[in-house]
Amino acid sequence: MYTYPVRCQCLWRDIVSQEHFNMMDAVDKYGYTDLPHLMREFER
Repeated sequence: MYTYPVRCQCLWRDIVSQEHFNMMDAVDKYGYTDLPHLMREFER
């Protein structure tokens, strides 16, 4: 799936660039259904 690498790269960029990164904000920003969905996809 093409969107996985792009979404993952954008998420990683946010994690390393923001001093106070909030995972729940990322769930909403990147269109995940919930935090476990984000974590499963990011752990690949």
